[in-house]
Amino acid sequence: MCARTLQSPQRAQQVKIRQGIVFGSFFVLAVLLIGGVVSLLRSDILNIAKLDVIGARSINTEQISLEIEKFFDENASLFAHERSWVAFSSKGLANYLETALPVVEDVTVERNGLGSITVTLNERQPYAQMCSVSGNALIVPCFHIDAQGVIFGQIAEQGAESLNASSTVAMNIEPAHIKVGFSDFIPSLPEDQKPQQFNPHIWEGITNTITTFDSYGLIIDSVLVVSSTTVRIDVGSFVIKAPLFGEFGPAKAAENVAALLIQKFNWHKGMPLPQLDYIDARYGNALFYRTIGGSSYEQSAESL
Repeated sequence: MCARTLQSPQRAQQVKIRQGIVFGSFFVLAVLLIGGVVSLLRSDILNIAKLDVIGARSINTEQISLEIEKFFDENASLFAHERSWVAFSSKGLANYLETALPVVEDVTVERNGLGSITVTLNERQPYAQMCSVSGNALIVPCFHIDAQGVIFGQIAEQGAESLNASSTVAMNIEPAHIKVGFSDFIPSLPEDQKPQQFNPHIWEGITNTITTFDSYGLIIDSVLVVSSTTVRIDVGSFVIKAPLFGEFGPAKAAENVAALLIQKFNWHKGMPLPQLDYIDARYGNALFYRTIGGSSYEQSAESL
């Protein structure tokens, strides 16, 4: 009995030793395994070796590459190489580029197998170039704006003398030929140059004006927003004033103007426009017009 009693503490000590050895071995193996994984992640073996960018038209490829490198630098980890394919976040890069490149509407990033990434850019399409003149400014800021009314980038400033004859604003950009100007609404972008939605209500009125007049063959050269409810439209040699909204908005104004030109001046779509000074279509079915060097007239659209 005494021998067995003396052996119990020894056995307990031996068990503890064996457990310590096993635990120590697992610990060493775990450290080695983690170290190996970290070494692998920080090595060039699992790096992104190929990165293709498609869809870039107006953006300089060097600028895109610079922004991508900034993303890698800002998201570098102690446990992985900054260009590690394993630790790379496709969504993270897409969100970063959408913020860093205002001209880009959205970005898609795809993995094409080990070490290969494809970045697809969908750039905003300029619908117009909008500029505002304030007071007697000689140089005016100009901005790109897309068909949805999103201001997405400032462009080179222009001299006020090159603007619309109204001396309040200007616009012009390829492939769009129409000029869009604002006298009471000054476009701007925050300091970080993030895209900004222009007043949707006003912008809808502008685009409706452009499309409805165009449908009647009245090719617009410029649209000047002179108030929150009225636009000045330059068509050929004359000016049309029309409302932006309401029952007698752009659609009705275009219909009435076209009817006036057809009935009074024998004009038809595709023909040169008559030599007029202006047509005022702001007052419903009552139209006011004046020929160049002639007198002013009033015409009821209902009688056309």
